Amino acid sequence: MKRIIILTCILALIIGCTSTGDKNESINRYWKELTTAQSNQKELKILEEFRVYLSNEHISYEVFGEHGKDSLLNLITVPNSYTPESITMKFYYEDKIDTKHGWKPKDPNNAFYLFNE
Repeated sequence: MKRIIILTCILALIIGCTSTGDKNESINRYWKELTTAQSNQKELKILEEFRVYLSNEHISYEVFGEHGKDSLLNLITVPNSYTPESITMKFYYEDKIDTKHGWKPKDPNNAFYLFNE
């Protein structure tokens, strides 16, 4: 009985460690696809898949427009006329904050796509 409990704890620990890595790897993969998309339509398709993934994995996020050299504007609070040239996103999961920089949307409206319900 003792061995079963110990093995269960070890297995849970291994699964817990690998699931965090999987989320990080998935976010990295989506981010790379997003930043290298060749067209507006491809970018939109990636965003659709990314939004579903983030929702399914219970990953919250913030989207910022880069404003100047060291300034970020949260896209939730910007006026409708704001057009971001480059996007930074912060992803929150488990006890981690993962920040990604440098997405230049093919269509500036795509920067707001992740806010759609």
